[in-house]
Amino acid sequence: MEQRTCLQCGQNIAHKRSDAKYCSDRCRMRYRRAQKTKELVAKLVQLCSQIPNHLVQNAGEVTAIVILNEKDGKYQRIDVKTLKSLPDEELKRMIKWKKGEVRAYEISNAVKKWVGR
Repeated sequence: MEQRTCLQCGQNIAHKRSDAKYCSDRCRMRYRRAQKTKELVAKLVQLCSQIPNHLVQNAGEVTAIVILNEKDGKYQRIDVKTLKSLPDEELKRMIKWKKGEVRAYEISNAVKKWVGR
């Protein structure tokens, strides 16, 4: 008999329907929420890679965002594990903020090019 396991908890689901992916509704919802959070974190990391005073570090399986605070010259490091533990609403707020920073950087570059003509 084929061994199939729940995508969320790893429990054996061979006794379920042949197209079942989860052992319960609870696991299905947890898996979906985890995937949504993963997508939000990936979006945030991608945005941060576009901002000059932000650095995305990849060390093996650990990814972190390093942000230079221009006021005091100190670095702040936030690892992805910490980001994944934040509520989705907080991640969405951070993404909105970083989109604004990316846009400001793009406008600033466009103005510099225009003035430099």
